[in-house]
Amino acid sequence: MWPCEARKIPAPPSYSGMTPTVAFVLCLCLLPLLPSQLRVDLVFAGRPMRSDVEAAAVREVRRIWSAYGVDVRAVTADTSRDTAVTLSITLIEGDSGAVHTLATTRFVEGQPRPWITMYPDAVASLLSSEYLAIRGCIRWAQSCQDALAGRVLGRALAHELGHYLLRMPGHSAAGLMRAQPPAESLVDEDWRPFRLSTRDARQFAGMRRPPCR
Repeated sequence: MWPCEARKIPAPPSYSGMTPTVAFVLCLCLLPLLPSQLRVDLVFAGRPMRSDVEAAAVREVRRIWSAYGVDVRAVTADTSRDTAVTLSITLIEGDSGAVHTLATTRFVEGQPRPWITMYPDAVASLLSSEYLAIRGCIRWAQSCQDALAGRVLGRALAHELGHYLLRMPGHSAAGLMRAQPPAESLVDEDWRPFRLSTRDARQFAGMRRPPCR
């Protein structure tokens, strides 16, 4: 997203004397990528979710990643967009065996694989804690449970998507990519603690920088 340094490209006195090809290349170097140029399609599989939970989860992922020019959508296997990165999101019974693990992304030889595993039972366990403060809705109402489950799943999924897009198997000290956010922040209406840290946002912008030749 960072533009190339202008001094490396001699600036003509006007665009009138430029061929279309030269003008196009110059624009690629000087302009940041448009948000629509990075698309991610999510294909859910495995254990079915309530429709309201899935909708809330996808809204949360979209809200978090749209700030960085990523267009995330939930699709079926036969409706994915040709220009999109397609990730398989599999929900399974039980948990990962690791405490507080809501989702995982597999890396092979340092590279992320295009599938994410999620553990809705771990989310349900978190939400059932009597020590967890719930604000903004009646805790035991179905609509509240769906909204909270979708929020937690969405934030966990946004975190795993960060592992994939940043090609980062490790974690950061703050922001979306921290290893263990407080449980209260996972259910709170305020999503801002799940923005990328300044360092991670800068790294992601650099990965999306158009090449200059």
